[in-house]
Amino acid sequence: MHTYTVGGGKENIRRSVMLMLFCLSVILCTLGNIVIDKLHNALPTVFGGIDAFFANWPWMGISVSSVSAFTVFGALFWLFDKHIWKLRIIQKWTGVTDFTGEWEGILKSSFDETKEFSMRLVVKQTWSKISICSHFSEADSWSDIAHIDSEHGKGAMLKFTYVNRAQNVSWPIREHRGENELFLGDFNKTKKKFTSLKGDYFNNRGRNGNVGYIELVLKDS
Repeated sequence: MHTYTVGGGKENIRRSVMLMLFCLSVILCTLGNIVIDKLHNALPTVFGGIDAFFANWPWMGISVSSVSAFTVFGALFWLFDKHIWKLRIIQKWTGVTDFTGEWEGILKSSFDETKEFSMRLVVKQTWSKISICSHFSEADSWSDIAHIDSEHGKGAMLKFTYVNRAQNVSWPIREHRGENELFLGDFNKTKKKFTSLKGDYFNNRGRNGNVGYIELVLKDS
């Protein structure tokens, strides 16, 4: 997985979130240490034994005598990065739309305008990182740069550059690069999620390159 940028006026949102998590970790750390101090005075033998156990791994920063702000911050960031950011109210605030899922559909290309190519797109995403892999019958591609803009006029946009490599060693050009610009659509009110992903692409395959259209549907939607 790799990092991605955020547009739509939310370019500095990561800095704001990190500052918020830091301030929250300091507050929780202070309150937690007050509670631990009271418990430590009430149960000195129990807490002393636990402290001695964790003293064998000082690099973990775990102690029942106190809680470090670094440990609390790490836990908060993990929760936010993996889970909390997916809440719709948080997505609205951060401008980071969730594109996670397995998408299936077709690709139409100027490479051969008489055909429709079957395509499967797999998106894995956290708040800080993303990976986008496309699978075709004879080739696969993977993203290396990505950008999300939830305020685009056409809807939430996922734009990414990719490297495509053919599985067939006999192809004269086995590897090329390109860019996809896809938009979410068809919101399912029952499941509260978008179920289609459509847009354009271009690549530098061959002398003049190719352009085309992608139309995908979320699997099991």
